[in-house]
Amino acid sequence: MNTAQTNDWTLVGQMVSLSCSNAKINQLSGLDKLIHLVDVDLSNNLITKTDAFADLTQLNTLNLSNNIIGKINGLDAQTELTSLDLSGNTNALCDDISSLEAAYGTTVVSAPQSCFTAVAIEDMTFTDSRMKG
Repeated sequence: MNTAQTNDWTLVGQMVSLSCSNAKINQLSGLDKLIHLVDVDLSNNLITKTDAFADLTQLNTLNLSNNIIGKINGLDAQTELTSLDLSGNTNALCDDISSLEAAYGTTVVSAPQSCFTAVAIEDMTFTDSRMKG
């Protein structure tokens, strides 16, 4: 039995969850019609753009890990987002990632490894809370 029948959906707009990982998806045309989506997993595909998510304002979780996303547009207006996974997108612009981290916090956004900032050990200060002064 398919998911639509199981959930008694009759309209495509009733979909709240979409999981299509490893499906070789490279186009997101028509996604904007699924305005009630809450959870989306499109990891491990061939997606290059994020514009299609601009009108999906009910998203809680969005997994776009391991795609080929470069410029990130349309994700800054999400008000319900609690998890955004962009890890593995080595073409992603780190300035775009930084803007998303500033908007949502680093606990919400999973950034590509290439956007992590290296900090030299000698530049760090450590405090031992067990020491009494």
